[in-house]
Amino acid sequence: MFSDASVVPFSGKTLRSHSTAGFRLTEKLFGPDRRNLNHAHANAYIEVILKGGYILSRHRRPQTCRPWTIVYHPAGEVHSHSFPLAGVRILIVEIAPQALPWIRECCRFAEDSLTLEGGGPGWLAARLYREFIHSDEISPLIVEALALELLADILRSKPPGSPKGAPEWLHHADELIRAKFAERLTLADIAREVGIHPVNLAQEYRRRYQCTVGHQIRKLRLEFASKQISETNLALIDIALASGFSDQSHFTVAFKNFTGTTPSAYRYMCRETNRLKTPLIEDQTNAGA
Repeated sequence: MFSDASVVPFSGKTLRSHSTAGFRLTEKLFGPDRRNLNHAHANAYIEVILKGGYILSRHRRPQTCRPWTIVYHPAGEVHSHSFPLAGVRILIVEIAPQALPWIRECCRFAEDSLTLEGGGPGWLAARLYREFIHSDEISPLIVEALALELLADILRSKPPGSPKGAPEWLHHADELIRAKFAERLTLADIAREVGIHPVNLAQEYRRRYQCTVGHQIRKLRLEFASKQISETNLALIDIALASGFSDQSHFTVAFKNFTGTTPSAYRYMCRETNRLKTPLIEDQTNAGA
């Protein structure tokens, strides 16, 4: 069922853990130079990197995960971790087995792993973590709702990719957009670079990637900006310009439409969340997470 990997519990030191009807949330602490070899877990789950970072390997492809990287792992996915830093903190959101049929029914790609940084999912993850560590009698309901919204947002964010058989110029166009999203790209510029008519580029890109060229550029800019806001102390105007926006006003409107909040509120939330990351005694009732 799980290839050549065993289904294992989560390693690391449990700082706090709490379960709802559909999810189990656990904050884990990992020390330096720790390495988890190829393994799999019984339930699908989401990882939110709160502090530090690690190297995740799936299908023999290493990937560096930094603060506010969000990773969705399907049940039984084989992967490994390497923790080069001390004090790496991760919020693990396990999905209850009874929820999986619903996920598979609604999301065809629930069996694929996904990695996101910042943006709308990052904002939801920050809110989820704050509710997780400041629990009261209403928290289970709020946590459940936020976890569901985060899962839906992650799955909705899955890039459709370029189907097999897509022309080489389309791959080239997409690579160009990802490399130069912060520059003043126009449809005509991209079309000229890949040797195709702008109309053909617009039609084929939308058909293959299920979004327009402009939408993709805006999304890449806002993902970059949200990462800069959460990880640096740069002024918002400098982040706006570095992300490709002409002014802070335009940036603020686009960012709020993308994440549901303003850049300044997003930065405040990230800083508050970082300030609240203090270890607790392990919850023995959920220590097996």
